[in-house]
Amino acid sequence: FYSNYYNIMVHEIFHLFTFGLSASTDTNPLKLNLGEYNGGYSYTTNNKGVYNVLTSNVVYNANNSAFLTTYSKSNFNEDVSDNMSLIVMLANKRDFLEKGTMIYNKVRYISKVYQDKYSTLATWQRLSWLKFI
Repeated sequence: FYSNYYNIMVHEIFHLFTFGLSASTDTNPLKLNLGEYNGGYSYTTNNKGVYNVLTSNVVYNANNSAFLTTYSKSNFNEDVSDNMSLIVMLANKRDFLEKGTMIYNKVRYISKVYQDKYSTLATWQRLSWLKFI
C-alpha cells in the first residue's frame, strides 16, 4: 500500500510544493522551524524516533515518534515528502495523528507553511492531508 505508484506520485508532488517555497533549501521557510517538530531527533538513517509504518515491527509509538519511515528521517526534504505522502494515502485515522503527537504537530506546521505560501491551498475547503486532523 505505502509503496505503490500513487504514493510515489504524491511524494514527488510534495517535493514540488517544498521546492517552490524558496530558491534554496537553506533559506526554505519550512526548514527554518521544522526541526522543532522532530522531537530532538537529527536527520540520520537510524530508527530512533521512527514509527515505521512500513513494517509490523513498530518499536516506537505515536507519542515518541516524529517520523513515519527511516527514509523520512534521512533529510529535511524527505521528512516532508515521505511523511506527508503516507498521510495523504491513509484510508483510516491512525494513532500517530492523534492531537498532540509529534507527527500531528508536524503536519499542522507543514500545512500552515504551505497555506501561507500557496493561496489556493489556504482557500481549499479541506486539504486531504488534514482529513483526520
